[in-house]
Amino acid sequence: MTTLAPIIWAQFRSTTSFSKPSIDSFEPIQNVDSNPSSSKRKIQKAATDEIGGLFDVICSSHDFSYLANTQVFCEAGNDDVTCFAFLHSLIQ
Repeated sequence: MTTLAPIIWAQFRSTTSFSKPSIDSFEPIQNVDSNPSSSKRKIQKAATDEIGGLFDVICSSHDFSYLANTQVFCEAGNDDVTCFAFLHSLIQ
């Protein structure tokens, strides 16, 4: 089993090069609107379609705390909603 360094998406477009080419072009901020429920569904679908794998997404219009064990994750938001998405490392 190969161990990868954690991959973090910036809240806005990042100049970081990621280990998977499809991650370079994925921009979760484009999928965040003013509604947490629709934002989480759009981010989950886009991440699964563009990167592959099983993603969990948490979105809220309020503060939240989370703990996730993953190698691939991102946090994105706007003035109304903040979202956290992570790829299940062990579930494929």
